[in-house]
Amino acid sequence: MQNSMTSNVTASLGESSWMCWLHPVHGTPAKYPLQVSQHEGLDGLRHVMDEAASGVRQLPWKHMKQESICMTPLGIQYQDADDGLSPCHSSEFHIPLEWSDVLYTDTQFRDSRERTPTQILLLAPEVAKSDAHRPVWLLFGHFDSDGLGHFLQSLSRCGAIRWDLRETYDAVRPCGQGLHGTVFVGESKASPSSRTQGRKVAVKVTDSDEDRVRREVRFMFQTGEHPNIVSLLGVFGVEKADASFKRERYALVMELGSNGDLGALLARGVLPEFRGMEIMIGVMSALAFLHSQRIVHRDVKPENVVLHAEHRPMLVDFSIAASLDDPTALLRSSGSPGYAAPEIVEQRAHCEKVDVFGAGALWYTLMSGRLPFPGSSTKEILANSRRCDVELAMNSCPECNEPQMQSLLKGMLARNPSERPSALECFKSFWQLSEAARRTPASIESMVALAPLGLTPKLAVPERPAQGESTSGGSNVSDIASEAKSKALVEELSLSTSASNMMELVVQTFCLQRLHVCGTVLTVSAH
Repeated sequence: MQNSMTSNVTASLGESSWMCWLHPVHGTPAKYPLQVSQHEGLDGLRHVMDEAASGVRQLPWKHMKQESICMTPLGIQYQDADDGLSPCHSSEFHIPLEWSDVLYTDTQFRDSRERTPTQILLLAPEVAKSDAHRPVWLLFGHFDSDGLGHFLQSLSRCGAIRWDLRETYDAVRPCGQGLHGTVFVGESKASPSSRTQGRKVAVKVTDSDEDRVRREVRFMFQTGEHPNIVSLLGVFGVEKADASFKRERYALVMELGSNGDLGALLARGVLPEFRGMEIMIGVMSALAFLHSQRIVHRDVKPENVVLHAEHRPMLVDFSIAASLDDPTALLRSSGSPGYAAPEIVEQRAHCEKVDVFGAGALWYTLMSGRLPFPGSSTKEILANSRRCDVELAMNSCPECNEPQMQSLLKGMLARNPSERPSALECFKSFWQLSEAARRTPASIESMVALAPLGLTPKLAVPERPAQGESTSGGSNVSDIASEAKSKALVEELSLSTSASNMMELVVQTFCLQRLHVCGTVLTVSAH
């Protein structure tokens, strides 16, 4: 999963590649971040970055040791060798990414004789608002046509704040309004490569306070590699008209469900039983994974499940999600009328079983076309939800009246949380109840996604289709889930220790002279 993976910054992603290394102003190996006055805000950061870019041509490239770096859950760290494959150093050096500001500019410098940067990037980690200065790190990057975009996306998916929303995406049309923000369909702007131009995304401009946005981003970072949980593609700050550093809003760019949400789908009528079971397999896989990460969604409903290609359901909107390790949050009222569990309606402490209740209400609605606890007003709906009196028989879905399905639905909608099955138990039940649904590529992907955490239940996997039939690829879960690992032998060529130390001092002094610009407080802090 994303939160446990290490990504090499000197790397290749598909057909895009990049190389990235630290500016020598920080020393080799890097020890000293620059310190920029915090009251100067984004303008001060941009000024430092522009000055660094203007001095690129004057750097002694032939004598510079270029320290390659890579990304880990801790942030940016050293890479053992300049080959894009070697592991990161386990040293204490790292640049934290969560809530760091990231800026970039073109160097306008191309020299085929040397490995020269196409862009220079600035990372400014977060500090307390009371601090007078904030640390700043400068990176050189050599990117191909799509490499810069992929690299910035990798940084932002780890929680770094970008400031180029208007330069990156166009807002096409609004597609949803929630309690904490507005969602637009966005489209990536033109780039040198047609591979990224015109890509559709969901852009959520949030009105939430910073703490709430940070929780939402953190939860999505922990879970976004699951196929049934929406992927976070970037976090952007939205500047005020006067370009001040005060942030009033954030924009979260996410994977777009190309086929809309289940609420819109239900408006066209109830779903076939087979399709409803396929959706529930995906939803319960997502919830089982969330709960394994000690996260509870707390707002499972049709509007928060969108459909991607091949009918793959995705759980979205983590704005009111909570950690199971946060007892204060688990006392707050949350959820939506008709889908909120009785303990939430009664404002009692709750746990992950509220998601199971919401999923049960979702399944009932998918199959019957109506809420399990209807009412003419919100007050009446909440009162019926507290009592948990539900008519389980469904005329619109004869298959749903079978004893096994009725027993599962009754358990999911039980008033007492302890009587509800876990999300993983529900997943196992839905998988076993519908042979047709579990043979689809989307369902098999939902099951395989649980394997890396050891959550894959011991279930019958669909047999390999006969010759002539389409293959599902699900015949061996362990083989699918495993990832190939490779090792590379590297040779290091370097200057002698004394010559290297002397050159480091010369280059660092030269860089400091270039960056000691008038109007911006800039110092080097020794730790």
